[in-house]
Amino acid sequence: VEAKSEEQDDKESKELSEGLLYYSQRLQLYFNRDEDGMRISFRCIDSKHPKRRFYVVLKVNESGRVVFMGVFTLVIRTKPELSSTESLAQSLNQSNDINTFLREIRKQFRKEFCDD
Repeated sequence: VEAKSEEQDDKESKELSEGLLYYSQRLQLYFNRDEDGMRISFRCIDSKHPKRRFYVVLKVNESGRVVFMGVFTLVIRTKPELSSTESLAQSLNQSNDINTFLREIRKQFRKEFCDD
């Protein structure tokens, strides 16, 4: 039984690694630990400066949900600093849909910091 569990862990670890590689190579999206939580970095947002990095730091609680004032989500900071992240955090709390959240954060960065 233990060998099967190790095999399953290896398979899940490989799948996770492949998924992260896909996100970084294809989408220029990177996940890293940050002193305050999880940092999600983006590139290719600004067409004039495709290597420019944008990021959001999220605080995640033990249950795997993102934390906000004891509810679920706290957007610790963004760089460059977005004018408002509360509605995006609330939406993430309600849906727990990280993909939609990331798309909306990208849109917000483009809207506030890119000329195209």
